[in-house]
Amino acid sequence: MPGAGAGFDALILGGGTAGCVLAARLSEDPGCAVAVVEAGPDYGPFEAGRWPAELVDPRTPSDSHDWEPGGDLSLARAKVIGGCSAHNAAFVARGHPSDYDEWDVPGWSFDALEPQLRRAESAIGTRPIEDSELGPWARAFVNGADASGIPVLDDFNDPGHGVGLVPVNVQRSARWNTAFAYLDAARPRENLTVIDRALVDRVIVDGGRATGAVVIREEQRMELKAELVIVCAGAFGSPSILMRSGIGPSRHLREVGVEPTAELSGVGNNLQDHFGVVLVFTPTDQLVAQLAVQDAGGRMIASGSIAKVRSAACQAGTWDLHLLSWSALDTQGVTGKDWRVQLSVYAMRPLSKGSVRLRDANPESHPVVELGYLSDPEDRDLAALVDGVGLARRITASEPTSRTRRMAARPTSRCAPASTTTTDGRCSSMSSGS
Repeated sequence: MPGAGAGFDALILGGGTAGCVLAARLSEDPGCAVAVVEAGPDYGPFEAGRWPAELVDPRTPSDSHDWEPGGDLSLARAKVIGGCSAHNAAFVARGHPSDYDEWDVPGWSFDALEPQLRRAESAIGTRPIEDSELGPWARAFVNGADASGIPVLDDFNDPGHGVGLVPVNVQRSARWNTAFAYLDAARPRENLTVIDRALVDRVIVDGGRATGAVVIREEQRMELKAELVIVCAGAFGSPSILMRSGIGPSRHLREVGVEPTAELSGVGNNLQDHFGVVLVFTPTDQLVAQLAVQDAGGRMIASGSIAKVRSAACQAGTWDLHLLSWSALDTQGVTGKDWRVQLSVYAMRPLSKGSVRLRDANPESHPVVELGYLSDPEDRDLAALVDGVGLARRITASEPTSRTRRMAARPTSRCAPASTTTTDGRCSSMSSGS
């Protein structure tokens, strides 16, 4: 473990999905000393067998290593090497080509990025979902969408709209996160250092240039020096680190006791996320039995099928909604059954924007995150979700899907303020995508 004042050529702040990739790629140069700093634990290579079972199990997401376990689903971010790739739903879905082209940045068009997307998909072991992994609700949803006039896609990442089986990054019966896919092969390199359980306080700025970072590990503060400092701590963590470093909106920084070093008003603004509503259904006794039998085989993935569809306002030739099938044990007793099945409607091209602000200058304090869901002043996001729920109702009313579920009870009184009522009467809160 490096001591105070340790120097590197590249210092990566955040060992999540992107940080592991950067650490592996940059350390390919034996002359480049690389360090990656992660606030959560590093359980070592996959082969060592030290990873917790719930992080390796690809069948359903885990919240055991969230920054706030049991907290708001919309704020779920993993605190572990590999980041969200170590706890997410383990499926890989590309955006529409126009999503990339609209950035209008040289070298970042879809055609320019497509070879890199394929390379990344190969590295993380992306493959088609197998028949033994596809649950009966996911299969019924595909059949219902087909019966409702939505084309079935042989390749889910075909840019057209339609319904299909989503590819998964599951290898050797494990959620193949970027720590396994990229970092494990790089671990033996003498020029790579992994510093886990180390919380980043701030970037050191000297003469207008980043020269290192202050991190806290085992209650000890230490300075790490570097020629290149890369901040990749996620949508919440990265702006927090920058603002604690004095980089951001000066007025806000002074309000929380941080001396500004660079006025950048965009830091912490323009937060966007995929959000949606969840429609919960009561499965029939037959579907419950089928789910139990397949789950007993130990391979059924909670999701498996998604429909890429258009709202009324969506530009022709693209899509702006995901309808995601999901089946899971009903641990909260929502349906009165052992299992619940649901359909999530997500806005994939949201216009609403939120923000990230510091609560105070303490790096251990969680930031104040205003998600800004449905804040679009023209209500275009709301209109898209309404269209999506209408499509979901049409699909679940079709014979292939409707025969697997029953109408549930009347709405309960436990709806959250930002909730919606499902097609079968259950209350379902707004949530963000995985």
